[in-house]
Amino acid sequence: MPLLGEEQWLFCPPAPRDLESLGIPSGLVTDLFLRRLSVEGTSDLASLSRHLKLPVAVVLSVFTDLRQQQLIEVKGMLGNDYRISLSAGGRALASERFRMSQYTGAAPVPLKAYSQAVKEQSAEVDINRETLRTAFSDLVIPDGLLDQLGPAMIEQSSIFLYGPPGNGKTSLAERLLRVYQDAVLIPYAVEVDGQIITVYDPVVHQRVGEEDPDRDPRWVPCRRP
Repeated sequence: MPLLGEEQWLFCPPAPRDLESLGIPSGLVTDLFLRRLSVEGTSDLASLSRHLKLPVAVVLSVFTDLRQQQLIEVKGMLGNDYRISLSAGGRALASERFRMSQYTGAAPVPLKAYSQAVKEQSAEVDINRETLRTAFSDLVIPDGLLDQLGPAMIEQSSIFLYGPPGNGKTSLAERLLRVYQDAVLIPYAVEVDGQIITVYDPVVHQRVGEEDPDRDPRWVPCRRP
């Protein structure tokens, strides 16, 4: 796995070229577009692209389709971009879609892509006593406990920390993550049977690096959680 700050990724989905390459139902993308534009009132394609985490070419395709259906009105130009809003019919349809879902964030990735990402980005770290000592450097940990934690982490299986309240379980669990110094791509959201499940949480995930125009913007580079 890449270290933080590097540009190479074991899993790096390319930026979608069109609606089909998103891997999710086109109707779901249209609903997101309508709901987002309803929230913004008047917007432009660049703003919708940023909020929906979709390439401008994909947003333009949805815009063209909705304009042909007279669900969108062009209010003017902002440089080379369109200033748009919903028509009366568009507002009615957006209101209907809001009753089905309130989500107006980033477009999701398909569950299959998320499963692939999890497999390809599985942790690969060299665990030894010195690595663990560094991770727990601010705690006083006996070598016997390190010898128990080490093999458990090498197996990359579930670890069950148990004991009475106040014996340090949370402190141990929080510091175990320090052995991982790499970054992974996490989706903003996942689509499952037409439903959107949010994954990325800025409170939990530590974002790293810069956006790459060649990478699918629906994925966020984060320190391994």
